[in-house]
Amino acid sequence: MSEGLQKEEEDRQVCFDAYKKAWAKCLDRIQAIARRLLDPVAGQIVKEIEDHATLTGLPHPELPIITVTNPAFRGTFLYDVSQRLDNRSVHLYPSDCHNAIAGMRSLIAGFLEGTRDIVRESHRSTTSVPNYDIKLLVAWYKEFCTVRGNDAQLIVILHDFEVFDTEVMQDIFYICSQHVRALPLVFILSMSSPVPLYLNIAYPRSILKRLRIRKLTLPGGVSVLNTVLLETFFSVDFQPDVILGPIALQYIADFYLRYNPTFDSLITNLQLMHMKHFSIEPLTSILYSTPRSKELSQPEWSDIADDLLTRLAPVSKKLSDEKRNQQWKLLTPANLPNLVEKHRKQLYSRAKAVVVVFNVMKIIQLFLVNEGYKGLGWDFKIGLSDILVEFLQNNVDRDVKDLSLIMRKMSVAQVAKVLPQILDLFSEMEHETAITREATAEVEALIELLKTNSKDDVPNKFSEWATSFFKSNLVSLEENPLWEIWYTGLTPFPSELINPSIRATMISGLLRPHDFTDKVQSTPDVDSEEESLWQLPDTSILFKRYLDSGKMINVYDWFESFQSVLEVQKTELQKAASPRKKRGKPQSPRKLSAKTKGKQKQQEDVEVDDNADQTEEEWKLEVQARFIRALHELDYLGFIKHTKRKADHVIRTVFEVTE
Repeated sequence: MSEGLQKEEEDRQVCFDAYKKAWAKCLDRIQAIARRLLDPVAGQIVKEIEDHATLTGLPHPELPIITVTNPAFRGTFLYDVSQRLDNRSVHLYPSDCHNAIAGMRSLIAGFLEGTRDIVRESHRSTTSVPNYDIKLLVAWYKEFCTVRGNDAQLIVILHDFEVFDTEVMQDIFYICSQHVRALPLVFILSMSSPVPLYLNIAYPRSILKRLRIRKLTLPGGVSVLNTVLLETFFSVDFQPDVILGPIALQYIADFYLRYNPTFDSLITNLQLMHMKHFSIEPLTSILYSTPRSKELSQPEWSDIADDLLTRLAPVSKKLSDEKRNQQWKLLTPANLPNLVEKHRKQLYSRAKAVVVVFNVMKIIQLFLVNEGYKGLGWDFKIGLSDILVEFLQNNVDRDVKDLSLIMRKMSVAQVAKVLPQILDLFSEMEHETAITREATAEVEALIELLKTNSKDDVPNKFSEWATSFFKSNLVSLEENPLWEIWYTGLTPFPSELINPSIRATMISGLLRPHDFTDKVQSTPDVDSEEESLWQLPDTSILFKRYLDSGKMINVYDWFESFQSVLEVQKTELQKAASPRKKRGKPQSPRKLSAKTKGKQKQQEDVEVDDNADQTEEEWKLEVQARFIRALHELDYLGFIKHTKRKADHVIRTVFEVTE
């Protein structure tokens, strides 16, 4: 490996290490939020499972059923619950239960897995019982409890319960309900629809009366999205290492609300944005620490040093000549580490200030709504992402002005209620800054002023302080030098990774197949269309002829045009191979042009039939086979449609393709 490639690989590794550290911090925060949201429901599930006492006096024994409506967290939550329980559990999917026998076999096999000694003992008493008979599970459970020394619940988790065949599940529920006293089975149903509506419609009363249903609902919908965004990127007690920009935040919120409102998709999109940030910005290698001045003078850090000097150059027209000269004097390679550290702290401080301003305005807005006022008209439930984007873009001047007028009209009693809430917000901050220290002192002074005879002036002073606090701390993060390292800014979300253009990719692969192979050669300009066409694979050749046809394609004419290209291909390959076969003597050396070298390389890459004695009949059969194979591939990709009107014709399905 050359030194240049080795250095590039080392730089990528440094960026990748920084990405792993930044994403791990963000992911840990999100997972902590998820655990806090799910712990109450998980506790209820554990409580319901432990409360497995069978009620007496009922006409039929009831099978415990716990339904969990979890549109956002899906089945991942149930895996976490099963790991918390000290019980045997089995996860079943619709594909495991296409009939009652297969379903019972999967259920029993799931419990018996990993207990070979117990299975061997249980088979001695049930030698003739098939592997789908519940009596086998009963015998196994007796041996299992004997070995373990106490009773244990058997948990059956059904994922995507609405997809299961209702008739199959009726049989499984009926069979299991007949052995409730011998087998303490508990079914957990993962559902996405309201519980009573689906069960009452899909299952008859004869089955429902044998089930003891408990209904639980997980947090879902827009509330999960809002909680993650607020507590990860707009929390006063947490600072992410990579700050999300408005474009990426808006796309992630829209994708969650419109297409895939699941917790997994939210985490995936956030991770993709982190990956893109570290892949397109080379200076992210110094996101956490800056090399010392001696290291920056080394050749391996020369690119980073040059990039820093270029970006820190004082070229802004807003600077005065005196200030510009001062910055030029400070901009030296020896002073680069100090400048980077200064701008790192400055950007995080500005980002934290924007977050604090948002939270203060949020407290005032929620207080006004609780008092019966409209306030700023913010919708924190549906439109939270739009509000956050406005703050990141620094487009809230109108809101600050309106809120200032509203605060002036507040009563003394209302101000006395809202000031302690703002003070509590400042006390929750993980690290106290100069901004919050000064703001805390101002709020405490206003609270003390409420206890004096001058309390009537508090609303006006509160409005003046808040307006000044908002305007001084609402700044655009792009104004900070080197913001590209820690802030994604207006970088668009890599939507092509989750919503790829399949049609364009397939057509590009068929038109230019060599661009998608491992050995990409810079092919020279060819003299004619036929000469370049024969060098393509069979499917690409057929697709080229496909583009030259009309809506209806005559298959025989299509075959004839394909055959003519293969004839040219055969001739060209024979010409390329014939000099090497004459008397086994090499040709005299001569200098090849760049064009000839490219053609010779392509000709060597095409497979040449070593059988020079191929008959004409064998050649025709080979052409027919290659045509049928290419035709089937285009049919599989959906480029043609068969018709009964003309047996020897197919319909073209793709038009307006730009070559």
